[in-house]
Amino acid sequence: MAEVPAPAGPTGRWVPFGSYVRDQTYLQLKQAEYWEPGFEIRQFLEDTLQAALAQLPAAQRTLPQPVLEKLLKTNRKLQPQ
Repeated sequence: MAEVPAPAGPTGRWVPFGSYVRDQTYLQLKQAEYWEPGFEIRQFLEDTLQAALAQLPAAQRTLPQPVLEKLLKTNRKLQPQ
């Protein structure tokens, strides 16, 4: 019986992710985008989330192997392009 290769893990590519922010926060992001040269909302959110996640111990724990494998197989955002 042929062995099925394990799905690839994250590659660092951008994936769409929808969430909510309060209207005032959204307005501030748009103000920064308009007034701050080179400001990118996407990169700002990535940097901010990474800094917050670095302080969250649970975010540093790897998922159990069966959970990770299922996530990599079933979540379209984690599928190879």
